[in-house]
Amino acid sequence: AIRTTEVILPGLRFNEAKDWGILLRPAEETREAVVVELKTMIATASITYRLATETSPGDNKQLILRDLMDIQSIADHVMEDINK
Repeated sequence: AIRTTEVILPGLRFNEAKDWGILLRPAEETREAVVVELKTMIATASITYRLATETSPGDNKQLILRDLMDIQSIADHVMEDINK
């Protein structure tokens, strides 16, 4: 189905995936340096959204990315790519 509108009717929801990325520049190509760089890059990163309804513009909500991410698993994945 092709969406022709962004209108979401009451009782329905719309999920949308958004890809994003960061450019890592660790001091060395070691796991420890990658972990430090990841922590530095996402230390203050957040996503702010607002859930509006028919009767309210909604309130801004904020997600802190570092609380949602498994830095160690991400570092493992990065190291796999580095070691290819």
